[in-house]
Amino acid sequence: MSTRIWLTVGIAIAAATASSQDFGKPITFSAPASRAAVLLPELAKSVGFELKTTAQTEDEVLLIQVKDVSIRDLMDRIAKAANAEWRKEGKGYRLIRPTTLSRKAAAKEAAQRTQLFKEFLALESADVKAVPAWSQAQAQALAKSVTTLLADPDRQMTAPREYQDAERSIQKLSPITGAICALLNQIGASDLAAVEPSQRAVFALHPTAMQIQLNGQCRQIFEQYAANQRQYAEEVAKLEPAAGPQRARRRMADLPTLAPGNPALGIGQALLILSQSMGRVFGRGVGIQATIIVADTNGATLASGSTMLFRQVPDPSIHFSNDRENPISFGPLAKEMNAAIQSQAFGPGMDEMPRVMSQIPGVDGTVAFTSKISFGAPRKPLSADLRSKMLHPDLFDPLSIVVGEELTSASANLHFNLVADLPDSCAQHLESLAQGFNASVGAAALFNYHCPESGLDVQQSNGWVVISPSEPNAAEYQRVNRVALAKLIRALDEKGAVSIDDIATFALSQEKPVVPYDVDGKFLQTVCGSAGKKAVTALRQPDVLRIYGTLNSGQRAAMLASASISIDHMTVDQKKWLADDIFNSNDGPRLLENEASGPTPRGFDPNSTPSVLDERTQILPNGIRTNGQLQFKTSVEQGLCGHEQASGLSGYVNCADIAARMYQKDRPELGTPIYYDTFRPATRQKVSFMFRLEPSVVLARNIESTSIDMNASEVSFDNLPTDTKKKVLEILDLIRKSPFASMTFNRQGGGRFSPPPP
Repeated sequence: MSTRIWLTVGIAIAAATASSQDFGKPITFSAPASRAAVLLPELAKSVGFELKTTAQTEDEVLLIQVKDVSIRDLMDRIAKAANAEWRKEGKGYRLIRPTTLSRKAAAKEAAQRTQLFKEFLALESADVKAVPAWSQAQAQALAKSVTTLLADPDRQMTAPREYQDAERSIQKLSPITGAICALLNQIGASDLAAVEPSQRAVFALHPTAMQIQLNGQCRQIFEQYAANQRQYAEEVAKLEPAAGPQRARRRMADLPTLAPGNPALGIGQALLILSQSMGRVFGRGVGIQATIIVADTNGATLASGSTMLFRQVPDPSIHFSNDRENPISFGPLAKEMNAAIQSQAFGPGMDEMPRVMSQIPGVDGTVAFTSKISFGAPRKPLSADLRSKMLHPDLFDPLSIVVGEELTSASANLHFNLVADLPDSCAQHLESLAQGFNASVGAAALFNYHCPESGLDVQQSNGWVVISPSEPNAAEYQRVNRVALAKLIRALDEKGAVSIDDIATFALSQEKPVVPYDVDGKFLQTVCGSAGKKAVTALRQPDVLRIYGTLNSGQRAAMLASASISIDHMTVDQKKWLADDIFNSNDGPRLLENEASGPTPRGFDPNSTPSVLDERTQILPNGIRTNGQLQFKTSVEQGLCGHEQASGLSGYVNCADIAARMYQKDRPELGTPIYYDTFRPATRQKVSFMFRLEPSVVLARNIESTSIDMNASEVSFDNLPTDTKKKVLEILDLIRKSPFASMTFNRQGGGRFSPPPP
C-alpha cells in the first residue's frame, strides 16, 4: 500500500475516533462479488456508519470474506485492492480515487507492459532466426514440410498435438516469422507496448500521415524477406497444382503465393500492420497479429504474409503449487451457471443453424433460400433461481457465482481473510477451472498460479489475501457496465427480439466492444438465446451503433427517408467513432471498383495477394475528408417470431427459415434444430450505412432491428395464414429436390454427396 493511502486512512480514522466510531471493533462479514455501490451499503450495516462510493469507484467489483477482523484492517485492505482512499464525509466515509493514484497506476502499468514486451522480444529472438539469406535447399525443405502437412488433413484430427507441433516448427522457420521478429526488435518494446489491444498500427518505410515511420535498417529486412518469400513460394508451387481446393486451403493456411510484383523495380513501399488481437487477456501472455506487405515502385505486391505471434511470458514471482489437499469447490448454482454458459452460449447449433452455401431458386424466380444445417443438441431451460440472477447483473454480479465461489472456497480452505477487486478479464480463465477438472486445482495453486495468469495481483500476508487487477486502467476499460447490461438483457427477454435503439444505448454506455466470451457476451447469449446471439453479433460494430444512437432529428429524418447527409455535418463524437471504425476495425473501407456491384475487396480471390493499394491508411492517407457523404438505406421485411415451448427460446424467422427447420427435423443425422411450436407476426428493419469517404472509397455497415406484435395471439404452423403455409411448403419441396438433399452427413459436421443409385 502506498504511503498516500496509509496517511489518508490514518487521518480518516483519527477523525472518526473523535466521533466515537470504533475502528478497532472486530467484525465478521461475507458478501458475494458485487458492485461497490451495492456491497458497501451492506458492509455499512456491520461497521455502524455510512460507506459510499463515487463515480470512479461505484462499479468496482468487490468480494469480501472476513472473520473477526478490525474495521481498520478491513477498510485499509478495501482501499488497497481498489487502488483508492477513504475520505471522511458527514457521518461516514466515501471510497475515492484521486487523480494522483490513477496517474501512478497508469505509469506503473505502462512500465509493466514495456517490460513484458522486452521479455517477449527476447523469447522470440532466441527462438526465431532473424532474416538470413536462404539457400535453395532450405527453401525446398520448408516447402516439402508444409505441403506434406497439408496433404494429410486427417492428421489434424487423429494426431492434433503432432499436427500443432509441425505447424509451429514451420512457422518458426518461415520467412514471415523471421521478418516480423526482426522488425519488432527495430520498433522496440516501449513503442509496441503503446499499441492498445483495440488499436491497429501501421508502420511503413514511407509513411502517410496515418502511418508510423520505420527506421532505415528496416529496408534491408524487407528486401531479404521479399527475396526469401519469393524463393519459398516458387518451391511450394513446384510441389502443388496452381489451382483447386488444395490451393485454396493453402491460402487459408496463409502459405506463400507468388506475387505479381517485379523484383527488378525494387521496393516502393513496405508495410508492417500490427494489432494486439489478444493483448493480455491471459495474464502475462502477449499476442500480436502481424501482416507484411512489400510492393514494387508501381504498387504491385512483391511479397506478403501474416502470422500470429503468441507467447506466455513466465512470471518469476509465481511458484506453482501442486496443492491437492484443499481443492476448490463449487455449489450447485455455480455448476449450473458454468454448464449453461458452455452449452447454451457456445454450444454448436443451439439456436442458430450455420449456413451452408447452397442457394435454390424461389417460386418467383428469385433466390428464396440459403440452406442451413446444425449439429447441436436441444437446450435445457435455466432454473428459475439462476435465470432471475442472470436477468439482474446489476444486483447479482456475473463474477459472483463461479469466480466468486472459487476464490471464497480457496480462502476458506487456507483460513485466509479475503478482499478482492475483480476485473472482468479474469472471468474467462478462472471460469474454465469449473469445467470438469476443478478437483485437481488446489487453493494454493489458485492463488499462486491461476490468479496471476488471469491478470490478478495477489498479496498474501498475516492471514490476509488481497487481490487487485494487475492493470487497473485496462481493467476499467474492459469492465462491462452492469446497469446498462441489465437493461439490455431485460429488454431482449421482454421483447424476444433485438431493437436497434436498445443495442445502440448499450453501445454508448461503455467503450469496449462486445465479444462472445466476455461477461456481457456470455450473459446475453445464455439468457436471451437467439436474440442474445444476434445482439452480440450487432454489438461487434459498436462505432456505427454509437453513430446511430446519437443521430439528431434531422439526421434521423434523412435515415428514415433513405437519403444522405454530409460527413462534415456529423458531430465531433460521430466523426471520432467513424475514424475508429475506419482505421481500427477488422474490416475497413473498400475500393468501389464497380458502382453496380457495390464495394468489393480486391483480395477476395484466394489465389490473389494483399496489396498496399487496398490498405486503408494508404487510400485515406490524411484521415477522413469531411466532404464525404453518409448514405442511408432502410428496408422492412414482414415475418414471424417463432417460440419453442420446451426451451422457452424464440427468434425471428421467415418462410425459408421455417422450411429449413422442417427439413432438418426429418433428417436426425443433421442434429436437433430449434423447432418453433407457435408464431406471432414480426417485422425486421434493416438500416444500411454507406460512408462515401472518397469517390471510390466506401465503408459499408448494416444493423438490423426486429419488433414483435405482442398483442397478437401465438398460433401453431397449421393456423398460420394459408399463403404463408403454402410458401413454406413450396420452399421445403425445393430443398428436398435440391442436390443438397442427396448429401450424407456425419455427427462431426462433415458432408459429402451420396453416389448415384446403381
